[in-house]
Amino acid sequence: MALQQPNRMSCVSIAKGIGILLVVLGHCITAPYLKRMIYLFHMPLFFFLSGYLFKDKSTEQIFAYTWKKVKGLYLPFVLYNCFALALHQTFCRMGLYRPEAAFASFGGFAKYFVQIMLCVKMEDVVAPLWFLPILMAVSVGFCVLRWLELRLKLPAVLRHILICGLFLGVYLLPNRTGLFRAYVLVAVGLFVFNMGYTIRNHPIRLPAWGGALGAAVAAGVLSVLACYFDVNVIKMQLADPITFTLGSFSGIYLTWYLSRLLEKWGGKPFQYCGDRSRTILAWHYYAFLLVTVAQFLLRHGSLKGLNNFVLYRRMDAWMVFVWTLIYFCVGVTLPLLLDLVKSAVSGLRNKAKAQL
Repeated sequence: MALQQPNRMSCVSIAKGIGILLVVLGHCITAPYLKRMIYLFHMPLFFFLSGYLFKDKSTEQIFAYTWKKVKGLYLPFVLYNCFALALHQTFCRMGLYRPEAAFASFGGFAKYFVQIMLCVKMEDVVAPLWFLPILMAVSVGFCVLRWLELRLKLPAVLRHILICGLFLGVYLLPNRTGLFRAYVLVAVGLFVFNMGYTIRNHPIRLPAWGGALGAAVAAGVLSVLACYFDVNVIKMQLADPITFTLGSFSGIYLTWYLSRLLEKWGGKPFQYCGDRSRTILAWHYYAFLLVTVAQFLLRHGSLKGLNNFVLYRRMDAWMVFVWTLIYFCVGVTLPLLLDLVKSAVSGLRNKAKAQL
C-alpha cells in the first residue's frame, strides 16, 4: 500500500529523514544529473509532509496555532541568522563572503539585522533556512483558508481551485516586484501542502504490487525529467506546471513508498535524522566549512583562496567521490553531535533543577 495513512507517524519521520539527507547530498555533490533529480522534489516533500500532518482542530485555536508556528519556525530562523551574523565579519576576512559584504558601519549592520527580521535577507551559511519562514506563511495561510471553509461551510473544491489558481499564477504573472519571489514560494508551498492534506484525508489505497509498480514508474519519471529539466524552487526555476507537479509527486510518492518499507526494516536511522531535520538543515553548511578548511590546509597549508563552503578544484574523479562522501558524512553527523550535546546539557540542567 502507498500514500495512505500509516499505522504510526514514524513513517513521516522516516520520510523527513530521507528528505533531509537528500538536502545535504544535494548541497555538496557535483554530479549535475543527480542534483537535478534531487531538486525535482526534495523541498516539495517537506511541504507535502507538513500538509499531511495538518489537523482541522488547529482551526479551532487559530491564534495559538499561529503563535506555535512563529515560535517553531520564524524564531529559529532569526536566531540561527543572528548567530551567523556574529560571524559575518570573520567570514568576510576569510574570503567566504565578498569583501564588499563587510559592514563598514553600525548602520549597515543594523539595516542587515532588520532585513533578517523581515525575512528578506539571510546569512549564506544558513541559507537553507529560507524554508522556515515560507513554511510558516504556508501553514498559517492554509489554516486560515481551512477555517473560512469550515466556518462558511464552503465546498472543498473552492479551496482546491483557489490554491491551484495561485500556483498557476506563478507561471502567468510577470515578475515586476520584489514581492514576486515571496509570492512564488508561498504559492508553490500551498499547492504541495494542500496535496499532502488532501491525501491524508483521502488516502490512495493500492495493493502491494500496485505500490511497487507505482514506485518503479515514479523512479522512471524522475530519471527522465532529470535529463531535461533543472528545477530549483529557491532560484525560481520551476519549469512548467505539469513538469513541476509530475516531478514533485513522483519524488514524494517514491519517498513515501521507501518510508513504508523502511518502517518495517531498518528505518530507525532515517527516523532519527528526520526528527532532527531542522538541526541538520541549520548546521550542515558549518560542517561543510570545516571540511573545506581541512581540505585547504592539507592541499595548500593556508586558507588563502578560500571562497566557498564546498570546493572541488582540479581533482580526479575518485577524489571528488571521496570528498563528496566526507562532506556528506560530516554534514550529517556534526549537526547530530551538536544535538546530542544540547540534549545532554538540557538533561543536566533539568536534573539540577529537580534536585533543588
